[in-house]
Amino acid sequence: MNLQFKAWATGVALFFSLIFFSGTGLYGQGFQATLDGQVTDSAGAAVTGAKITVKEIQTGTTTIGVSGDQGYYHVGSLGAGHYSVTVEKPSFNISIREGVQLEVAQHATVDFKLAPGSVSQSVTVTSQATQLQTVTADQGVVVDQARMLAMPTQGHSPFSGVFSVPGVAVISAIQRSRAFDTGEQATLG
Repeated sequence: MNLQFKAWATGVALFFSLIFFSGTGLYGQGFQATLDGQVTDSAGAAVTGAKITVKEIQTGTTTIGVSGDQGYYHVGSLGAGHYSVTVEKPSFNISIREGVQLEVAQHATVDFKLAPGSVSQSVTVTSQATQLQTVTADQGVVVDQARMLAMPTQGHSPFSGVFSVPGVAVISAIQRSRAFDTGEQATLG
């Protein structure tokens, strides 16, 4: 009987350790932004092998990507913030796009047209049109500390701030089942 208990206990311990150590993190929602686009020359032909450097203005953190066969690039795992994007390729002018604003879970597209020239020349674009989210229906908002402190909350719950997000509507009243519930259900609409 003692031997059976040891075998059972070992099996249970092995089972729970496999569950505990084998899984990757399960995330309900992603918060990382991505930057995609295409690099072309002035005639519209794809520029392959162009170096794309994405620099977060506030922290100075840089992420580097390279354009592929059709000139497309993808830079992922970016946090919300203000960025400067630099594209460079030998025999072309360096192109710099400043003021790129990325929000939570945004999939932004920024295309570049490189003009022939020497590496010492650069073209800096400091303003651009607002980026339209066309890849997914995801919506994210950054709420800074000042806005959170100034926001009136229902029952002193920080979760009630979701009702200040554009596109969120209250659709019904629900009984409170937890201390942080606001008693309402919100959906995007």
